[in-house]
Order: sequence, then C-alpha cells, then structure tokens
Amino acid sequence: MATAAVVIFLALVAGSTAAQTPSAIWPYHYVDVVNELGGGKVLLVHCKSRDDDLGPHNITVGSQYEFRFKLNVLIPTLFTCYAAPDGSQHVDYTAFKEDEAEYRESSGHHTFWIAKDDGIYLRRKGQEQDERYFAWQSGQNPKPNFHY
Repeated sequence: MATAAVVIFLALVAGSTAAQTPSAIWPYHYVDVVNELGGGKVLLVHCKSRDDDLGPHNITVGSQYEFRFKLNVLIPTLFTCYAAPDGSQHVDYTAFKEDEAEYRESSGHHTFWIAKDDGIYLRRKGQEQDERYFAWQSGQNPKPNFHY
C-alpha cells in the first residue's frame, strides 16, 4: 500500500515538473520589426524559417510587427526576412540566428530591428544609438532570398 502511494506521489511530481519545465527551459524568443521610415512609407516585411512562412506584413510608420517562436532542439533556429520600404529598394536579412541570439537580443529574449531611411538597424538595450546592419539595395527583389 505504501509503495502505491509513493508511485502516485512520484507520478504527480513528475507530471507537475514536466508541465512547468518546457517554458522555463525553452522560453519564447521574439523578433520585432519597427517602422521608423520617413515620409509616411509603409514597410513590407516577409519573414520565414525552415519550418514557418509568416507571410507578408505591411507596417505603417510608428508601428511594429512582432513574431515569437521557440528554439528547435534538433536544428539551429534561423529566421530570414525580406523588407522593402518602397518599390525601388529592398533587403534580405537574417533576423534571428540561434548562435548570435545572445549578442543581438536587446532585452530578455527580444531582438529589435528598426527600418530607417538608409537601412535596417539593430537596437540594443543600454546603447545610445541603433546600429545599422543592412543597407537598402536598389531595385525590388521579386523572389526574396530566404536562406537557411
């Protein structure tokens, strides 16, 4: 009888721990794309990973698009994005790469990309200025170069 009680107790503890552990061990990571373009330009952003195509999103000035995900335990997580501030410029960029996450994440598990008139910037917590990572390229890319 005592053995049955111990088994039930251990099953309850294991179930309770399993329910809490995944979120603690594998927290969500967030990527935000913020539109700080001049002239009221709407930013087109299309992000995807190996497994998820998040579709195109139009971001108005002063707004942002955010997506969240958990890291893939088998294959390193990578999200790439295509961004275009108008019909004459664009850029394909790596929005999240697992082995660079700690360096790029500015607050907790958040990465902030800021679209400005001369390119895409990374915003880091505690720094005075955003850092430009990607300059706009001439022309519009009809087939975004999603690389994984």
